[in-house]
Amino acid sequence: MRDLPLSDETPARADETKPQKKKINPWVENIESLTVAVILALILRTFVIEAFVIPTGSMAASLYGNHLTVKCPNCGYTYAVGYNPEAPPVAERLRCANCGTRAPALSSSDSGGDRILVNKVIYRFDKPRRWDPFVFVNPNVRASDTPPYKTTYIKRLVGMPGERFEIIRGDVVVNGNIQRKPASAQSSLWMPVYDINYPWKEGTPWKTAGRSWSLEGKRLVADCPGEVPAWAEYAGGRTDGSGVIRDYYGYDQDMKTGQGPRRRCGFNVVTDLRLSFDVKGTASGKLILSLACEDNDVAAIDLGSGQATLLRDGEDLKPTVRLADVGLAGFSPDRSHRVEFYRLDYLLALVIDGKKVVEYDFWSAEEYGKLLAEFARSRQLQGHTRSGVKIGAAGTKLELANLRIDRDVYYTPREQTSEGGTQYMGPWDIPEDAYFAMGDNSPDSLDSRYWGCVPAENLIGKALLIWWHPTRVRMIH
Repeated sequence: MRDLPLSDETPARADETKPQKKKINPWVENIESLTVAVILALILRTFVIEAFVIPTGSMAASLYGNHLTVKCPNCGYTYAVGYNPEAPPVAERLRCANCGTRAPALSSSDSGGDRILVNKVIYRFDKPRRWDPFVFVNPNVRASDTPPYKTTYIKRLVGMPGERFEIIRGDVVVNGNIQRKPASAQSSLWMPVYDINYPWKEGTPWKTAGRSWSLEGKRLVADCPGEVPAWAEYAGGRTDGSGVIRDYYGYDQDMKTGQGPRRRCGFNVVTDLRLSFDVKGTASGKLILSLACEDNDVAAIDLGSGQATLLRDGEDLKPTVRLADVGLAGFSPDRSHRVEFYRLDYLLALVIDGKKVVEYDFWSAEEYGKLLAEFARSRQLQGHTRSGVKIGAAGTKLELANLRIDRDVYYTPREQTSEGGTQYMGPWDIPEDAYFAMGDNSPDSLDSRYWGCVPAENLIGKALLIWWHPTRVRMIH
């Protein structure tokens, strides 16, 4: 018998004897899918991830609450200002975060607060860590408070269970030791002071002697043939031109010019500073960077020999370091090099092209004892009196681009309403099952300084990312 070829009709005929599936009503199918989606969403929201809205500016500028967008008429710098419809900001009382100019142009609409996602499961498997941005139920909640804004807070976790916690001149000290932020958290806690990419129409951010330094658009240019260093000194956005850097937040209103909301920023002199820039020029001469605080900390770089050192009041803090010893080839006139010099939490460091060249740790038990003794004598600990930035050059021609000055967060005393208040708070003995929380916008944050520690049972989770507004989408550190 001859085999017959299969045709397209063959399986169809065989299937004719099979029972047909009953058709499902599309409305029923859609309702079932929607029900499953809702159940999954509720499970995720309850146990895994939940979305929150930031209503206030206590974590600015890391996280925005309700705010208006501001553009400076002098330098074009754009920044956020906290917005309260019951006490709207007055333009004449605002100061640009970059140049200090008053009366910026306010946007006409409220931009609302950042929308964030919170990881609610992480603390079930891992312990909370210092400097986490975390969400919790306010331990001081009252029966009359309405959720979620009055009951749910977001702050930064700065004190751990069982610790003795102190705030000394804006820094966090635990069990007598300075607490330094990890790089991820510090990236959010550098506050902008000056950005050369926003040139001023009026005024000048730099004071120079002679013609060795000049500000040319978005570049600071040095032509310093002599052996004696010529200096460019940051004059600052303040009307007195002193260059003193304080804990000013562009997000907050200036309380010095009249009455208004509770905000009280700009009273404290900040010495934890970072100077960063790209430099290109002749591979000869010297580049000198000075954080002109009480101690006059200096980083000196010999561009020709490729050596660097740290000095304080003219005395070497560390032996001279050869750039080659840390894997750097030295300065080349054919390309630009990224330079950072910072003083942060009692640590001085010089970083070139992403590599830490030299650092000096000047926190000590002796220093801690001196600070406590000063407070014990009069129940006062005076703040810093000097801060600033100077750049020197000798025997070289240089161009500095993308230059920025940033300051560290300065944790303020609880009831500071004017300059000259004590710069010590504590000690707090944190219970074994509690945490100490503070906002990044320290002058405008109600936190553990006011209502005590956060019980472990009140923790909700760790802030994960900003998912809205599109210009603000990023991970939260």
